[in-house]
Amino acid sequence: MFVPIPWSQPRRLLMSGLLDAGASLYGIATVCLVAAFAISPSSGREFVKAFTLMLFVIGSVLAVDGILAVRTGIDRTWSTRRKGRSARALGVGKILASNAALMLVIVGILI
Repeated sequence: MFVPIPWSQPRRLLMSGLLDAGASLYGIATVCLVAAFAISPSSGREFVKAFTLMLFVIGSVLAVDGILAVRTGIDRTWSTRRKGRSARALGVGKILASNAALMLVIVGILI
């Protein structure tokens, strides 16, 4: 279902842009991290610590995006806007995925 852009609420647009920018930066940084690990002589432990930081970033982005989707009933994922129950269901899924990512962050810190 198409949801029109809420022009009367510029803060929501700004938050959506920031979340998209954070997710894009996460993807680029993860590719750079894997390439740097493949090229440079570093230990697996260093890679795990750096990847833990990346998981924290994406876990935080997913948590905020999921909470906003549940509270507002509006979700934007991969340039598709959803409204109502489907947006809230995706928001719950994002919250569950963020919990899994943050649990892996705890494991990465303990290594």
